[in-house]
Amino acid sequence: MGEDIELERGIIDAMSRVLTELIDTPLVKSIVRLTVNDIDPKSASKLLKAFVWGDIEFLVNILGFIPPLVNTVAEILNDLPDELQHFSPKMIDGLVSQVIGDIEIKRLAEGVNGLVQYLSSLIEDDPKFVSDLISNLLSDLLSAIDDKVLGKMMGNLLGVVILMIPELIGILLTDLSGLLSGLLESVKIGDLLSGLFKSVGIGGLLR
Repeated sequence: MGEDIELERGIIDAMSRVLTELIDTPLVKSIVRLTVNDIDPKSASKLLKAFVWGDIEFLVNILGFIPPLVNTVAEILNDLPDELQHFSPKMIDGLVSQVIGDIEIKRLAEGVNGLVQYLSSLIEDDPKFVSDLISNLLSDLLSAIDDKVLGKMMGNLLGVVILMIPELIGILLTDLSGLLSGLLESVKIGDLLSGLFKSVGIGGLLR
């Protein structure tokens, strides 16, 4: 007798049941392959403009998809480690390399950089508002996580970072001049030092 699992009946459950039946069908695999090949990232900007400048009620409805989508990803991530046990490290390496090789990393980095610059401009315009917004967001996120679970997560992340430090340093040092040039263009030394002093409580002593 199998383990009893309480499932919500919705679009994810329906998709999982349908995919279970169709996943081995050659025709379905062919359709998926053709659909994936037809994805056009260059049109994403036009799609975003259509969402932002279209019907505001429709945009709000789209944003309403975010919580269940994040929850779906969380459920997948929760089960992913157990499922990955069925794959050899060599197979996982090949799959990851193939996926990363098809991602436009430069465009992704430029997008993240643009968001960070936007956040920086908001902080310059209204530091208190942005600071309170981020503080409240982090407080809500952290308060929703059990302290022990949070501690284990931070410990695991720290362990991974420590193991990867030599590789990360080697990657960054491959173009040290370009890295330093970008840092000096973006970082305001005075603001950096001020932020560091405030974070460790030294700001008040130096006034």
